[in-house]
Amino acid sequence: MARTSSNINKQNINLFAGEIYYVSVDDGSDTNSGLNPNDMFATVTAALSTCSAGDKIVVKAGTYTENINVNKNGVEVHFEIGAILQAGSGTPLTISGNYCYVACKDGALLVDPAAGETGVEITGTFAYIEEIRVKCDSSANIGFDFQGNGADARKCRCSNPKVAAFKIQGDSIKLEDCCTGGTPADTSIGYWVTNSCDKSRIRNCSSQGHGTYAMQIDSGCTNGCVPNFSSGGGDNGILNNGAGFALTNYEWDNQICKTITFDADGAATKNVFEIVGAVQVNRIFGVVTTVLSADIGNLKLELDDGSNQADLTDVVAASSAPAGSLFLKEDDSAGALGLYGSDQIRLIEPTIRPNADSLAPFDILAKSGASNYIRVNYSGTATSGAIKWCVEWAPLSEDGVIKQA
Repeated sequence: MARTSSNINKQNINLFAGEIYYVSVDDGSDTNSGLNPNDMFATVTAALSTCSAGDKIVVKAGTYTENINVNKNGVEVHFEIGAILQAGSGTPLTISGNYCYVACKDGALLVDPAAGETGVEITGTFAYIEEIRVKCDSSANIGFDFQGNGADARKCRCSNPKVAAFKIQGDSIKLEDCCTGGTPADTSIGYWVTNSCDKSRIRNCSSQGHGTYAMQIDSGCTNGCVPNFSSGGGDNGILNNGAGFALTNYEWDNQICKTITFDADGAATKNVFEIVGAVQVNRIFGVVTTVLSADIGNLKLELDDGSNQADLTDVVAASSAPAGSLFLKEDDSAGALGLYGSDQIRLIEPTIRPNADSLAPFDILAKSGASNYIRVNYSGTATSGAIKWCVEWAPLSEDGVIKQA
C-alpha cells in the first residue's frame, strides 16, 4: 500500500526551516542568487551579506582568500572537505553572531592565517565549531581565540602557534577532543586559560611540543574541569594558578631519553635532562649504544642549578664499556640531606628501600627561578662512544616536568 503524504510527514525527516545558500570560489559568481548549486556565489562574504539570521551556507572545496565574519545570529556554515581559508592578513574566520555553527563534518576546514594573526576568533555567544584545523606554521600567533561566552569546540586542532593554540577568555567555554602540536623553540602554550574566565571545560584534549606550558591557567580563572588531558614530548608541564580547577586522569610522557656522545671533548659535564618544579624519579639508567673508549673514567650523574650541585649517583668506571652495557642507579647517594627549600636544587631520597634489590623512587625539587639539570660528569680524553640515558618519572607539583636538556 502506498504511503500518503501524511504518513511521510510522520517519518523522522527534518527539513531546514531557513534558506540555503551555496558558495564555490571556482564555479560561482557574486552576481548569482546563491540559492542552488547551479547558481552559486563565489565568496562566503557575499552569502553572509545576503542571508538572514537562521539561514545555512554550504561552501564547496577550494581556497578562499577572504576574511569571513559570521555576524548574523543562528547562521550555519558548512564547509566541504578540501575548503581552505587563506587570507593574506587579518583573521580568516571570525564568529561574531550568537548561536552560530561552523563545521566541516567528517573532515577538516583548513585555516591558514598570516604571520602574527589569529586563525579563528569567536566573540559571539554560544558558538558551535567542529572539525577546524588551524595551521600557524610558527608564524601566526594564536590558533583559536574564544572571547564570547558559551562556545563549544569539538575535534579542532592547531599546529605550531607562536603564542597559544587555544586561548580561552570567555566563561563556560567547552573544548572536547581537541589537540595541538607545538614547536618548543616558539615558547608557545597549548591551552591558555586567562582573563578571569569561569567554568572552563577541557575534555579529552591533548598537547605536545609546547615550550612554555602544555596548559597555563592564569590567576583569577575559576571552577574549571580538565578530565583526561594528555601531554606529550616537548611540553613543559602545566601551570595552574586558577582556583577550583580539577585535573583528573592526567597523562604525560613518563619516559624521556637522550643520547650523549663522546668525541674527544675531554673531561666535561653535559646536561642530559632539564627539571621544572617537583618530580618523582622512578628509574634512571643509561644504555651504551656505541662502545666507550678506554680513556673515559669516573662517570657519574649529578644535579645542577647553575650554582649548586648534588650527587645523583656514585662514580663508576666507564672505561671500554661495550655496546649494550647498562648504567643503573641502584642505591642512594652518599651524604646527608637537609631541609627541602627551593633556594637550591634538592635530591630527596628515602632512607629505607623496599628491598635490597630495588631502587626506591626519589624526588627532585628544582631551584625556583633557575635552570635545573640532571647532567653527566666524567673525566679522561673521551675520544669516542655514546650512552642513551633514560628517566622514568612522574610530576609531584602541577608544573613538575622532566624534559630533554
